[in-house]
Amino acid sequence: MISPYYEHFQIREQSGFHKFYNCAWYIYGALLQQGGGKLPEADSGRLMIGTWWLFVLVIVTTYCGNLVAFLTFPMIDTPVTNVNELLENQWRLSWGMSEYSTLHTTLQNSQDNPKLKVLYDRAETYREVTDSIVTRIRGGTHVFIQRKTTLLYLLKKQYEKSDTCDFILGDEEFAEEQLSMVLAQGSPYMPVINREIGRMHRVGLIHKWLQDYLPKKDKCSSDAKSLQGSNHHVNLDDMQGSFFVLIIGE
Repeated sequence: MISPYYEHFQIREQSGFHKFYNCAWYIYGALLQQGGGKLPEADSGRLMIGTWWLFVLVIVTTYCGNLVAFLTFPMIDTPVTNVNELLENQWRLSWGMSEYSTLHTTLQNSQDNPKLKVLYDRAETYREVTDSIVTRIRGGTHVFIQRKTTLLYLLKKQYEKSDTCDFILGDEEFAEEQLSMVLAQGSPYMPVINREIGRMHRVGLIHKWLQDYLPKKDKCSSDAKSLQGSNHHVNLDDMQGSFFVLIIGE
């Protein structure tokens, strides 16, 4: 290595780091975790070598971590998260919904929307979700479209039966559904009922009842968006053990 240090102390060696090919072999050996026994005499050279070792440590640790993760965990196809993705994959996926359900009626009356029209025309309809339909969904070839609360109960039931998370919810809610009470026209109870429902909503009773009676969150209640966001990326905290090993080794 060229440095004023060697000129100042009149060091004229012709081996070690004074030869370019020795420096090149040392740099290459560091990438293979095969460091040499010698260090430069100048502080500038040692600083350069130390910086190179830190760089190699980060690169090798990141590569090894990603390689282990790739070999350990199988590649999982990204689940369908919305209607657009479902229609783009209609060549390999089928879908269905409950016959005479509110969703079925809503899609039937949405023929002016091209996307919803295709969704309705190609959908299978069934009176109940049988084990054969669940098997098709588990196999990744079928999608069940239904109101979110019904899907949450279905996920909870299947998790209790198999103790595994085989299903996931999409993250798009493309159809709204409103619930109402039907009274006789001109009923004197209408203002009272409206006032009491509004009061229960304001004080949080309806929200509390939803929390009490809807399925509780568990490890299977995540949607596709949160599943994609759970991928962990390697950062400095993951590699701090390698730095400690390097410091102790030095």
